[in-house]
Amino acid sequence: MTQLTPLSPIHIGSGEVYENFLLLNGYRYSFDGFLSAVFQNRKKHLLSPTFLKDLISISFSNSGQGKEQIREVLTPTKQQIETIHPLYPTHSYFDDSMLKEKDIFAFVKTANEPYIPGSTLKGYIMNVLFFDMIQHEIPIQDYLKDMLERAALEMANKDYSTIEKTNIMSDFRKVERDVMIAAARYLICRDVSAKQPLGIYFINRKTKVGPIPQVAECLNRAFSRVTLQEQKAFVEKYRQDPELNFPRLMNQLLEIERLLDEGKIVIQIGKYTNYYSKSASMGFGKKFFDMMYVDVFRPVVKKKNPEIQTMNLITSESNIKDLIEIPGYLLIEW
Repeated sequence: MTQLTPLSPIHIGSGEVYENFLLLNGYRYSFDGFLSAVFQNRKKHLLSPTFLKDLISISFSNSGQGKEQIREVLTPTKQQIETIHPLYPTHSYFDDSMLKEKDIFAFVKTANEPYIPGSTLKGYIMNVLFFDMIQHEIPIQDYLKDMLERAALEMANKDYSTIEKTNIMSDFRKVERDVMIAAARYLICRDVSAKQPLGIYFINRKTKVGPIPQVAECLNRAFSRVTLQEQKAFVEKYRQDPELNFPRLMNQLLEIERLLDEGKIVIQIGKYTNYYSKSASMGFGKKFFDMMYVDVFRPVVKKKNPEIQTMNLITSESNIKDLIEIPGYLLIEW
């Protein structure tokens, strides 16, 4: 049986985003539940032209103030809260004053219990397979490099705003998609539930050295080390930042490096992880990656430098300005 051990907090988003004031007294409530509880007593306010106009005018720049208005109107009294049922119990490290008006990004759940979908693990492994193929199959690497270079040239000549508009890039995406589909045919991943025995099952992937049911030769080697190397460089660069807990962060990365050196399978998945942990593009080599970064590989338009320039970090429970941990790391043991 396979055992999965989170080495740091992992967040797999369900796509649902809700306001933090729906967390009350250790429970998560629905927006509709709050509305139904207060509507009769506050109907005049809720339906007033002034309140509706204020809601319509809320923008990103003043959303904090707008959400505070909604909170004040929709938060039920102690008696009203007893008339509605919560969705599920919750635990928060921080009080409301620390959360302020931040949105909550829900974790994917089944029967109100969080789990890691098989599709998340499968998508990660397919990226690793693509990375492995680009890195080790030189004729394929050269072929794809040529396509990307011609796409960048076409973009420059036709003054396209993005390389995705070029005909050549369209062909490249078809190749990429075909590879991913082929990889998916050899790969099955089960959902992983925290309260049941954990199991992931792989169908054979054929390589030059024969079938490898666990695809372990890829998972715990170059792909994981690319992300690790970039994260170590970032932590080292900003070691003097007073909010960045350099000893804790570096010890975490050194421990992951030790596990990889021992042949363990360590992956990084989920929301708030870095671009490098989600892309096969470093398989082309750092020199080509850096050269083509702005035109081809960068994840957001405003980012000009291939180095990690920002990182999402976990804070300590006692101090929101003490950044102690990098999220998303998972150990897989067979």
